[in-house]
Amino acid sequence: MVGGHGVDTFVFSSGHNMIRDFATGFDWWVFSRPSDQIVIDIEGTDSFQELLFSAMTSRNTVRFPFNAEDSLTLRSTQFTDLDADMFSFV
Repeated sequence: MVGGHGVDTFVFSSGHNMIRDFATGFDWWVFSRPSDQIVIDIEGTDSFQELLFSAMTSRNTVRFPFNAEDSLTLRSTQFTDLDADMFSFV
């Protein structure tokens, strides 16, 4: 999945998907950019804590293997840059 210009909202509900351009946002002096958002609709994952528990990292990639049929990969993303405000759960 690839977003457009500006803040993107990615909705993930099934399959093995990769977000290639997830932007974590920043606040620097007078400049700021809000982060992209991810909506997770996977049974059994209802909180940011549960999401972090399943996370696997490798270099600049974070992978969330939810089960055998579903996983989400954030390419060019540091695990330490993720924040609960970037995710919502349905």
